Amino acid sequence: MTNRNTSQPIVIQPGTSYEFYTFDNNWQKTIFGSFTPCPRSAFAFFCNPCYIAKLNDRTGEHFLTCCINPCSLMVLRTKVRTAFHIRGSLAEDCYTTCCCLYSCAAMQIEKELDHQSIPNIVVQTKPGDDVWAFENWWTQSLHQCCENTESCCLVFWCCPCTLYKIYDRADEDLLTCCWPMTLWPLRTKIRTLFRIRGSICGDCLAVYCCPCCALIQMHRELTQQGL
Repeated sequence: MTNRNTSQPIVIQPGTSYEFYTFDNNWQKTIFGSFTPCPRSAFAFFCNPCYIAKLNDRTGEHFLTCCINPCSLMVLRTKVRTAFHIRGSLAEDCYTTCCCLYSCAAMQIEKELDHQSIPNIVVQTKPGDDVWAFENWWTQSLHQCCENTESCCLVFWCCPCTLYKIYDRADEDLLTCCWPMTLWPLRTKIRTLFRIRGSICGDCLAVYCCPCCALIQMHRELTQQGL
C-alpha cells in the first residue's frame, strides 16, 4: 500500500465521524539497522542530548524538550510514528527507547525523517501548511473539564475504568494502561492524529500536573471524533 501524503493538512470538522487511520507502514530502518554510518552512530551515542535536540527541532518541537524530561524520546517516537502511520504501539515506543536501545531509537527516528524528506532546517509555516504545523484545536480546553458532570464524576471516582476505556478507543493494548508513563505519549498520539495544536512539553505538563483533566479532555475529543 502506498504511503499517505502527510504533507497535506487533515481538517477535521466538528461532529464528523472519524476513525483512526490504519497504521500499515513500516519504519524505513529497523531498530538495529539504523545504527549506521559510524560517524552518525558515534554522534548519537556520545552526544545523545545534542542529537535528540536536533530531532526535536526537525519535528517542530523545542530543541530543549529532551532536557525537561528524559522520557521525551519515547513521546517523540510516538509522534513520528503516528504522523506517518507506522505500525507499533505505545508499549513498544516505551521499551524501545529504554536502556541500551536509546541511541538506536533516536537514529531510527532520524532515518525516518530523512526518508520523509523532513528538512534539517526548520522553516516557519502557517498552520496546515506542513506535516508539523497542526491547524486544529482541542474540542474542549483543559480547564473546561468540569463542565461535563458525567465525565467528571466518571474520571474522578473510577479513573482506572476511564483510563482503560480511553486506551481501548485509541486502539492500544489494554494492558498498556498499567504503565503510567504511557499516558503522556497517548495524549501526543491523539493530538498528532487529529492535528491538534500543542507540543510535547504541553502534553507532559497536562498529564502530570492535571491527569484527570487531561483524561476528560482526551475522552471528549475521542467522543467528538466518533470513536
